[in-house]
This record gives sequence, C-alpha cells and structure tokens, in this order.
Amino acid sequence: MKNLLSVVFWIILIFPIGCKNQLNVNFEAEKSSILNVDNSFSEAVSKENVESLVELLDKDVVFVSTNKNLNGQEEVGTRYRDFFNDSTILSITRKPLASFVFPSGEIGYSTGMWENIRLNPSGEKYQASGSYLFIWRKQDDGTWKALVIKT
Repeated sequence: MKNLLSVVFWIILIFPIGCKNQLNVNFEAEKSSILNVDNSFSEAVSKENVESLVELLDKDVVFVSTNKNLNGQEEVGTRYRDFFNDSTILSITRKPLASFVFPSGEIGYSTGMWENIRLNPSGEKYQASGSYLFIWRKQDDGTWKALVIKT
C-alpha cells in the first residue's frame, strides 16, 4: 500500500507538468516513442547491460521500492547491477504493454509485465512475476527517459 501511495504521489506531483497547454503534439507518435524506449529498456535488462539501461534514465529518476526508494542514475544503476549479479536469478524478461502521453507531450507512462526465473535457497527453480509502471519525461532533444520506476 505504501508503494502504491508513493506512485500516486509522483503522478499527482508531475501531473501539472503534463497538463501545460501545448499544441501540435502527435500523441500517437509520442506513445509509440515511449513504447520504443520501453522496449530498449527491456532489451538492456535482458542483456544485463547496466550502461545502456542508465542511458535511458532521467537524471532525477526515482526507483520506488518496498525497502527503500532509490534516487538518481547512480543509485538506480547500482540497484540493477546488483540485481544482475544475483546468482539466484536465471532469467529476466519484461514485456511493455501500453503507453500514454499527458496533454503537454512532456510526460508519459508505460506499463507492462515482468518475469524472473530464480533459484530458491534449496536450489529449486521458481517463477516470480508482476507488473511495472514507468513514468517518462521528454528531454530537450526529444528523447524519453525514465523518471519514475515502480516494479
């Protein structure tokens, strides 16, 4: 519940940014761009490529976690590096499903599913899965970078 409240807080916080009146936003193209960058993030995760993954993070990124929220590219990159180095994780997959762009064209989000095959303490395989929400911020150069990550 605490994490859900954190995500709601972030959406409420950034919603006004996404509601500036701006004309000439091609929403379908921007939604497609967000799905493309989410697919790039998924590819970086599947290849366990922390450097490529960090390039897709906004400088102000926040990773919302049950244990402790992480702030900034360095902390989030370290979290993924530790995750990739966890020998109990055998495979990682992500599947982006949908995206949305706020009226300004400056903020959007994507949702999808993730799945990990892991080893329990007895050495037996098990599957962990769930959904994720990424909030993306459009950069000055027109690219999208992850601002908030909730898995």
